Amino acid sequence: MRAEISTEGNHAKFEFDSIDSKGETSWFTGGGALNRSLLGLLVQHRDFFVSQNQPPWKTLSYTLDVEKGRFSLQISYD
Repeated sequence: MRAEISTEGNHAKFEFDSIDSKGETSWFTGGGALNRSLLGLLVQHRDFFVSQNQPPWKTLSYTLDVEKGRFSLQISYD
């Protein structure tokens, strides 16, 4: 999942991708309810960073490797 949150925190652009065991990529939509829920959580996450004297991040990328049971989270300030 990739998310780009507005400076005001009132809207975001979400991209959801899936990669199968053959390495083929497909995309899917999260739907309105999921997108609203994610927006609220990500704004809270960004606000926490700001409360810790960090600059507000703009984009976030979350990757889940189901087979390995691992995830990664990358944030960008650009």
